[in-house]
Amino acid sequence: MRGLAGVLPLPQPTPAPGGRGIGEGFFARERTRAWAGVVFYAIAGTLGYLIAPPVALAIFLALPIFYGITSQGLTKVPDVVCHAMPER
Repeated sequence: MRGLAGVLPLPQPTPAPGGRGIGEGFFARERTRAWAGVVFYAIAGTLGYLIAPPVALAIFLALPIFYGITSQGLTKVPDVVCHAMPER
């Protein structure tokens, strides 16, 4: 077992919230993003089962895009969108 000890890095402890430039209220604000995903997945599943599978499929396909755009947090969405848009 000693052979891998020099090759693989040891796991480091996770810094406390707010440690890497993350504000104290970041995780509380981002609960909205998490709950939005849960609610939309539940709505899509219900719609797909009971009413309109194509609408559910559209929601299922849109949610990963939502998570990609908001991956830096809901407050950073304008920054992400501005950097993704080409300048004219």
